[in-house]
Amino acid sequence: MVQATTTQNTHNILEHISGLTAQKDFELLNFSLLKSLSALLTKTRVQTLAVTQDCRFVKQVKYTSDGLDINSNDIDLDERVTKAITKVHQAELDNYIERIGHQSLAIYVLTQERTVTYYLLVAFPRAITQADSYLIAGVLEIYRNFSSLLAHSQTDELTGLSNRKTFESAIYRVCELIREHVSESEDATAQENDGYWLCAIDIDHFKSVNDQFGHLFGDEVLVRFAQIMRTEFKIDDLLFRFGGEEFIALVKAQDRQAVEVILERFRQTIEDTQFSKIDRLTISLGVVAVDPNVFHMTLMDYADQALYYSKENGRNRMTFFDDLVAQGHARLETFEEGEIDLF
Repeated sequence: MVQATTTQNTHNILEHISGLTAQKDFELLNFSLLKSLSALLTKTRVQTLAVTQDCRFVKQVKYTSDGLDINSNDIDLDERVTKAITKVHQAELDNYIERIGHQSLAIYVLTQERTVTYYLLVAFPRAITQADSYLIAGVLEIYRNFSSLLAHSQTDELTGLSNRKTFESAIYRVCELIREHVSESEDATAQENDGYWLCAIDIDHFKSVNDQFGHLFGDEVLVRFAQIMRTEFKIDDLLFRFGGEEFIALVKAQDRQAVEVILERFRQTIEDTQFSKIDRLTISLGVVAVDPNVFHMTLMDYADQALYYSKENGRNRMTFFDDLVAQGHARLETFEEGEIDLF
């Protein structure tokens, strides 16, 4: 009987490890981590929490029977949990276990970025055992190793931003999030309140920077530019380097006015930043609202058209594709039935 139980437990662990390492996307990898721990450690509550350097909680992801519950606004944490995670963050601990009455809370560092640390929180309805600790440590070691492999394949080597080949899966996931939110709510503003905006960004006259100062200096500018991007945009925003001096941002914003404020602030920050050897660096931007019913490559084309208009009309400015349509400078793509050949 004991041998059968041990065999079953081993099978369960291997099955979840297999599921963990089958993922090709960070969001799915994190979902698989939470799902696996929740199944292997019965009656526990698992979640991840993103904490900034100044100890602000900016993103909470809980695993529930219905899937992931993602929250970046009103993060719900028990006061004792808040104190525990604050203690861990300020002391820069890798892991920590706290007894709260008859319960236990285990906190582990998942990953660390330049401005944000991601923690795994596992709440037990009992005292945590040594076997629990070994299991979590083992799963986390596999998670971190596989996460490093994913990062190597999906990250731009120079800037550390996501690379071009991850964009397609990212915008597909964004469209799915919008569809799910709209289908779950009869509120007509649901899509607007959870909207994303696709922004194509190009550094103005970057070729002249390379020509005048060399490609090594140009690379330094790109690295600094990416650092500013990570600082100026929020944790829910997805940032990509498409190649050369072209970047993409998928920005989460309530409406056009909100995204315009975000992007204008970023544009102004770049213009105000002193890059060595360069008197002034500016950027041009093209923006379009992400519509889940529009093919993602069409959305990319819309953003590119708006970007091209910005560059052809003075640079150092932002253009919305909707404005081009309204002014007659561009048109929406339409397809008649039978127009697209599948084979």
